[in-house]
Amino acid sequence: MEKIIDYLTKEYDKLDTSIFELSDALMGAAGRSLDTASELDKIAAAAGDMSKTLNDTLAETMELIEKGEVTPEKQGETTTDYAKMITKDLGKIDFSKSAVEIERLVRGFNPWPSAYTKLGNKTLKIWAADVLEEEYEGAFGEIIKVSKDEIFVKTGKGTLSLKEIQLEGKKRMAADAFLRGYQLECGVLLG
Repeated sequence: MEKIIDYLTKEYDKLDTSIFELSDALMGAAGRSLDTASELDKIAAAAGDMSKTLNDTLAETMELIEKGEVTPEKQGETTTDYAKMITKDLGKIDFSKSAVEIERLVRGFNPWPSAYTKLGNKTLKIWAADVLEEEYEGAFGEIIKVSKDEIFVKTGKGTLSLKEIQLEGKKRMAADAFLRGYQLECGVLLG
């Protein structure tokens, strides 16, 4: 068992916390392949203690594998879902969602299909944004504050600070550069 833990420790130190690399290290130490991560899931769920470290869980798993007490299970076809095709429409921003959700949408859909909304009758792509905890009065999607380098938009929960945007027909640019060439007023609704 010590040999396996030493091997795992060396491999884990090399890893950039990628689950795929960690899985490869686990399979290499076990000397066989595992069909799914269900064995690890079951051990972690049985542990119930979230303070338990990954190393403890791996050590327990390796002991069970070494004793032959872990049986690989095929993943059932009925519990699997296929990802839907990503379309441009999925990038449309719904400002009634939280600022955290919208910021994740912005990051997730960069570079394609991109997160976008409407400013007047033009499409406004949002390439980078930050989440602010401050709550302001106003309608969802309303520009509630404009500073010299940021645009603040009201969301369902929190505030979204637009950092990098692109107005239809224009280049992608930082919010401060956009604001130097485009007069944007508080109270304007996006969407």
